[in-house]
Amino acid sequence: MSANLYVPPAASSRTPIFPLAAPKYLSLGWPGVLKMPVEQKDPPPDDFTGFKHWGKYANAAQVARWSQEADFHNIGLRLPDGLLGIDVDAYDGRKGMKTLVELEAQYGKLPETWITTSRADGTGSGIRIFRVPEGVHWRSKLFDNEGKDGN
Repeated sequence: MSANLYVPPAASSRTPIFPLAAPKYLSLGWPGVLKMPVEQKDPPPDDFTGFKHWGKYANAAQVARWSQEADFHNIGLRLPDGLLGIDVDAYDGRKGMKTLVELEAQYGKLPETWITTSRADGTGSGIRIFRVPEGVHWRSKLFDNEGKDGN
């Protein structure tokens, strides 16, 4: 059984999650802390994601500056080289768990791992984190959402 890292949602969308959580992530050795807009996954800050900026991470001073900006409240995490996150969305009619089950039936079960999520609904939604070979470039999306919903 996978371990589930449940992160409760903010009390309101105006709760400043980033300044509360970002220093904790940094102290635990997670270098890819990113500020994110309220209730959004996009856009991440310029110059900190993508192949062009491979390996560039915000330092403690940058995180402190972002923490002072009132217009950003959520937190994102860019995984470092050697880790891969598989995001499974299985809520509100999304088919991520169905897709995962189908792929595991075809290619074999994924190993047990940690799942990070903000949902306590038991759907299995969340990001599964795996160790992978460093230096390998992975596709951003498994499916293009036209045929199957790979999220």
